Amino acid sequence: MKQNVPVPFLSERGFTLLETIASLGAASLVALALCAMLGSSGLAFRESMSAISDLSVSAQAEAAVRAGVRALGRSRQQFAVTVSPGAPLVLPNGAAHPLAALSGKSSPAPDSHVISFLDLSPHYAGAIEQASIDGLSVTVVACGFSSRPAPSQFKSYVALGVSGPVQLAGSLRTVSSSCVELVADALPGLVSDPAAILPSSLHRLVPVNREYSLFVDRTEQLRISSHTAARITENQPLASGVRALLFDEIASAGGSVALSTTVRGSHGQVSTFLAPFPVARGSLYYGHIL
Repeated sequence: MKQNVPVPFLSERGFTLLETIASLGAASLVALALCAMLGSSGLAFRESMSAISDLSVSAQAEAAVRAGVRALGRSRQQFAVTVSPGAPLVLPNGAAHPLAALSGKSSPAPDSHVISFLDLSPHYAGAIEQASIDGLSVTVVACGFSSRPAPSQFKSYVALGVSGPVQLAGSLRTVSSSCVELVADALPGLVSDPAAILPSSLHRLVPVNREYSLFVDRTEQLRISSHTAARITENQPLASGVRALLFDEIASAGGSVALSTTVRGSHGQVSTFLAPFPVARGSLYYGHIL
């Protein structure tokens, strides 16, 4: 399943400046070829500049999508949700999508997909030794961390279990040299359905590095919106001149799945690329609305 781009976002997601330059360089070569074909008239110049703009925007969108898909590989889980054009902004668990809170020009365009990622930090994962649930209040004790998370290091966590994942946000404290206690509320987030979670089924606690969505707004800007469950903490443009992002799944006979992304530029250029998913389509933690 990226100009006003914060550098930390680029580096966090795992793609390098060299990759970005290579993408933009390829776009420039194609644009130069277009210039040669179109000639030097004023109309040809404007058309070639429009093509350059669309190709550049396409490269930026591709970098953003590939970064999100690569993050799924780091966590070895497929926490991704897509919402189709025209579909209600709700999640597979029935909860409202975080972007449903947006209104006006910065809200998602109705003729473009939304894709959302939950990027985990498996380096800080621990085994759940105890768990109790009282309504939406959850208390877990987790031990055996490769690196123990600090109390205020992460905004939320995902508890993995046989009955499904549940996203948790609350207070973390150290209870021993190898264990922490998390007293939290269950969140109806991208992958959570708190009502379906059984305490005995929870076996792994993993911090959430970042939860965010990529979408095109109503002014043809590609945007990134960071959120924790339904609370939006960031909504900023990455690039202008994107008419739509469209996603589809391409499955192979061996069971692997790639995310096919089509970028429609504001000037009519259309480009498509494939980003292989790191987890098979049947993953428990993948949701989509088609």
